[in-house]
Amino acid sequence: MKNKSAYIFGLLILILFSETKAQIIDDSTKQIYGAYTTFYTRYKDYLNNEERQYEIDTLIGNLHNYTYVNKSRNYLQDLGNLGTAINPVFYTAPDVIGARSGFDAYTPYYHNSDNVRFYDTKSPYSMINANFGGGQRAISDIVYTRNITPYWNAGFKFSNINSQKQVKSTGRNDFQVRSVAYHFHTHYLSPNGKYTGLGYISRINHRVREQGGIVGDETTPLFEFFDDAADIYLDNAESRDFRVNVFTYNQYRLENAFQLYHSFEYIENTNRFSNRPLAGDINFYDRILISRDSTVDQSKSFDVRNEAGIKGTVGKAYYRLFARARNFRLNYRYIPERFGQFETYAGYHVRMRFDSLHYLRSEGEYLIAGNYKLEAVYRNKFFDAEFRRIQYDPSVIQMRYFGNHGEWINNFRPVSSDYLAGSINFWIKDVFRIRPMLSITNVNRQVYWDEDKTPQQASGSAQLLSPGVFLFLRMGDKIFLETEARYTLVTGTTQEAADAFRIPDLFANTSLYYTNELFEGRLNLKAGIDVHYKSAYRALAYDPVMQQFHLQNWFTVPQYALVDAYVNTRISWATIFLKMENLAQPENGGYFTFPQYRGIARTFTLGITWSFFD
Repeated sequence: MKNKSAYIFGLLILILFSETKAQIIDDSTKQIYGAYTTFYTRYKDYLNNEERQYEIDTLIGNLHNYTYVNKSRNYLQDLGNLGTAINPVFYTAPDVIGARSGFDAYTPYYHNSDNVRFYDTKSPYSMINANFGGGQRAISDIVYTRNITPYWNAGFKFSNINSQKQVKSTGRNDFQVRSVAYHFHTHYLSPNGKYTGLGYISRINHRVREQGGIVGDETTPLFEFFDDAADIYLDNAESRDFRVNVFTYNQYRLENAFQLYHSFEYIENTNRFSNRPLAGDINFYDRILISRDSTVDQSKSFDVRNEAGIKGTVGKAYYRLFARARNFRLNYRYIPERFGQFETYAGYHVRMRFDSLHYLRSEGEYLIAGNYKLEAVYRNKFFDAEFRRIQYDPSVIQMRYFGNHGEWINNFRPVSSDYLAGSINFWIKDVFRIRPMLSITNVNRQVYWDEDKTPQQASGSAQLLSPGVFLFLRMGDKIFLETEARYTLVTGTTQEAADAFRIPDLFANTSLYYTNELFEGRLNLKAGIDVHYKSAYRALAYDPVMQQFHLQNWFTVPQYALVDAYVNTRISWATIFLKMENLAQPENGGYFTFPQYRGIARTFTLGITWSFFD
């Protein structure tokens, strides 16, 4: 497997640097291609006739936010090390209202239709991004794409994550996370503009050495958790998330008001947890059902989706009507019967853009004889409003499972939730802006994982009330302050319903930064400090066997303010950032992301991104 990955990586590098530079200058040696001639579009923009093209990002504003947690504005949280399991801080309903496996802890690392870019380039475009953090943590990306003809583009993206163990490491190259992901994409637009075709093939092999957390509880002295030689629960455990995704999209425009489209998607996902031998790790497990020597649990799911519909633009309005057929199957290692479900959906999407300041959108889908999803969004110059109602099935692993450390068969009812949110905008030119926000969520019959790491369905409903505020302040020409903060109150018609949600009372992000252009605009600079804060709360614990986050009542994650300082620069088509993470770390201390999982210690990170247009 290592030789195969090395071969693929070498092949990509060979392709990357095999192009000549004959196209980048005209007769006067002036560069004619660059970021301003290179664009990309996403699948959903084509699907919903948004007809927008994005310039490639050569801005330096968020350059230092290189981790998946940083990019989410801390609305996602991992286990403290790059590439480890991720969970949303706030309640998030699933996108799929029908059958789904429930293995989502590593989904954010996966290239799918939401984040694959389809390019339009006037010259070959390539990009190398490399980020090197303390503790041998690294994440890198390579992108190459080119227009084969003025109407046809093809390319690839390669991503790699390597993270050394931050606790109980045996030395250099003792990796906790090793991940390789790549996809090949293509995009074609007919010369008359009537036909558009998209496609990609994506693959990820994400491997994590699970540690089960640091041994200890609330009575353990804090400094012991931040000893690099601290004891951990698991020495021989590994999780593997392997996915393959094939996607195609075709549309044909008869008239602006009438277009036909079809999309096809195949997703194969293998989840595996192994612990061999169990000997020294056996005390971590509550129960042993099959073997006391080793654990090898595995599931494999197949998801095939076909969607067809009509759509069009009439004046300022857009509509889309569709039908979708879906075949979902899942196999467990120790259950001979295969779970299979065929689903039929119908749905719509309508949008009205009255002018540049008024926007209305509504969309929904219905699973025949089953669940549904409805959403409405309205925006104007002064306020935004959003409503969402969804009813969805519990995941397959919540309904049925048998492995070495767990067994259940459940008959849970569908979960339903309502979400209502709004915000008001106040501003004074480009100097001051404040946006008060309020969201109310009601979740009925939530399915959660209890302290015994087994799924349960709550009786009654929970209410999540979350007021917040966003503030922007310009101090002079070059100094800026941005702050967002939200408070969350959880109540319920039953104690069980409320207790199923573990959310910090206070959540805040603040950024104070300085920007400037030096040397007649040839060097862009941004330097600042980011602060992220969560109040103390009984955060969920993590079970690596099921790859699920579950309730616990024996460890309070203390409040913390995570402080990062950074400098971002751009010179020509190269960008560089320097970042000191966890700047305010106390001596013999730090912060926790989840119970028994500590955050990254104070460390220095360097990131370089270089774009080529030849």
